[in-house]
Amino acid sequence: MIPIVDLSCTQDRRDSASVTRQIHDAATRGGFFQVVGHGVSRDVIDGVRLAARRFFDRPLAEKSAACCLSQGEATSWRGYEHFAADGREAFEIGSEYRYRHEAERVSLLHGTNLWPADDPEFKDMVSAYYAEMVVFSRRLLGMLALALNLDEGYFAQQVREPLAQLRLWKYPSGTALPAHKDHGFLTVLLQDAEYGGLQVLRRALPSRPSGSQGPVASGISEAGLDSESNDVADEIAAAEAESRGQDIRVWEDVQVVPHAFVINVGRLF
Repeated sequence: MIPIVDLSCTQDRRDSASVTRQIHDAATRGGFFQVVGHGVSRDVIDGVRLAARRFFDRPLAEKSAACCLSQGEATSWRGYEHFAADGREAFEIGSEYRYRHEAERVSLLHGTNLWPADDPEFKDMVSAYYAEMVVFSRRLLGMLALALNLDEGYFAQQVREPLAQLRLWKYPSGTALPAHKDHGFLTVLLQDAEYGGLQVLRRALPSRPSGSQGPVASGISEAGLDSESNDVADEIAAAEAESRGQDIRVWEDVQVVPHAFVINVGRLF
């Protein structure tokens, strides 16, 4: 079962050490956990859900209007997207970065948001949710820093202008996405209570045989290795174990907890 961490006691610093330990254990053992008591307004959460459903229920021609249609890189990956192959739909926004000339654009994700021209309520609700999620994510990074025995403000200077993207999704009934890892820094996911469907893979691999020439045998501590190298080594070990019939895979449903957020520690982190 994916751990559920109650953050409410950290609002006034009560028992925050216990929460830090829970986050450390969840993030290092599985990389996934859920948080409740996070302080994000339930009215804002419910409001953005309703706004998203209302938008996706509109006719395709209205959602694909030029004012809000994503043109990929040309619109900084903002706006409405329709994936014709499987019927998925998405709407994406991010922090507003205004620049006078294209040469001032630091990243392809820097830009301005696109909105439906005739739905100011949608813009207001999605913007309010985005603002609260950025505040919460900064607070969560402080907790993750403490879980790493770092100063709570360790990440603050590194995320002064984060590439924080918010994507609303609509998946047609029966959609099955391929297994994947999040390559970014941190994912905060709000599940839909009516549908669910999120699963996490738990893989049990046979222990490394004694005398094998792994990182420890070469005299280098695991902590000192590049995490990407460890990921590659794990993938190789998993493939070898699968070929021998020793790879035990269990897809575990992630429980839908009302108003909770699912936290996925990305590979970059």
